[in-house]
Amino acid sequence: MARAGTAMTRIKEILRLRKDGGLSQCKVARASRCSVGTVNKVLRGAARARLSWPLEEETSEEELQRRVFGEAPSASVDARRENLDFAAVHKEMQQRRHLTARLAWQEYRDAHPDGYGYSQYCHLFAEWRGRRKVTMA
Repeated sequence: MARAGTAMTRIKEILRLRKDGGLSQCKVARASRCSVGTVNKVLRGAARARLSWPLEEETSEEELQRRVFGEAPSASVDARRENLDFAAVHKEMQQRRHLTARLAWQEYRDAHPDGYGYSQYCHLFAEWRGRRKVTMA
């Protein structure tokens, strides 16, 4: 939970520096010790959520994070990795010489539309191949 508190403190600090201090995003980033991208993301989220400064006293940490960043990522992100059966993909690629990584990925995405993009899929496949034990048959 310390992480949520830190995030809330950072959100408040970014909003305070921008609204009260009138600082540029670069100066806000330097003062709050985060990236300009983070500042931009917080400010866009706050604008989208129509947050005003100063914040209402009764705003909880969870509510502030939800309003600025949207809903927390669901468990489906981890579930995507469970849907990857690279052993089966590898075996199929050995049996069907015309099957490429792109075709295997397209089959995967047909079955899992919210799954990994092509480059991440290839990265994970290469990572899996690197962890396999190589034996002579």
